[in-house]
Amino acid sequence: MTAERCPTCGEWVFSKYHRCNPVWLVAIVEGEEQPADDDYSEVRAADEGDAAATGAEEDDSNSAEYSVLKGHGAYVAWVKAAADTKPRRFKVTGEAVPHYYAEEIEE
Repeated sequence: MTAERCPTCGEWVFSKYHRCNPVWLVAIVEGEEQPADDDYSEVRAADEGDAAATGAEEDDSNSAEYSVLKGHGAYVAWVKAAADTKPRRFKVTGEAVPHYYAEEIEE
């Protein structure tokens, strides 16, 4: 069986019975101030907690400063299911995990 990308969510799927995760609106801010409506971006995740973590990861990688990962500041993810619903707040942190590789040197 080969993997294919879902045209809706972009996930790699190995089955024709794939269901996309729901869309959440997520805003990552430093501090406790509630973000403006245009600060939210769409994230696909299984639940609000996963959406907060995914939003923090995407925000960090898009900024290239990795402020959440470095622990500079108190970052909060505001997550809501739709534009007109009350958001829930999540403290977000990150962890850098080093990976090492070895490759044989041929004589």
